[in-house]
Amino acid sequence: MVAVAELHVEAGWSGFDAGLDDRAMHHYGHALKLATEAGDTYLQVLALAYAGLATQEHGHPNDGLKMLQVGGVTALRIPPDEQRAVVVGESGRAAVQAVVLVDEATALSRLEYPEAAQAADTALAKARELWTSTPAEAYGDLDRPAACLELERGRLDAAEPFAAASMRRWEGGS
Repeated sequence: MVAVAELHVEAGWSGFDAGLDDRAMHHYGHALKLATEAGDTYLQVLALAYAGLATQEHGHPNDGLKMLQVGGVTALRIPPDEQRAVVVGESGRAAVQAVVLVDEATALSRLEYPEAAQAADTALAKARELWTSTPAEAYGDLDRPAACLELERGRLDAAEPFAAASMRRWEGGS
């Protein structure tokens, strides 16, 4: 069940990249179902996070936010010895939680009410408290989403240092 759930996560991501929203959500739903039946918390979080990201990216930030929040709470139950979440010899649970929080911040920033901007900043700050990436880690960095949030707010000057930091991080990488 776990192997098939992993394949559904990959198929969902491919569908998302191809703009096939319904197909992506179909695969994420199956991945979540199988991961839940198998008791695989890490895969549950991936399925919820990717489904939430896809949903908010396609114009439904409130619905995506709900999935991301459930994924963030579920991430608290990732076992410390979960090898798929290990980052440079340490538990990657914090990295997974931080990435979900960053996606929550993006969804919050797309909601059209004043408190959402403050909530997005709070989520991003909490993500930075949980985890700081290094170039050896595959989870990415937190500067790119910070730059995107500032760009969405129309603040190019505030976005520039975050974008530059993210580019420096990935220079020479794959």
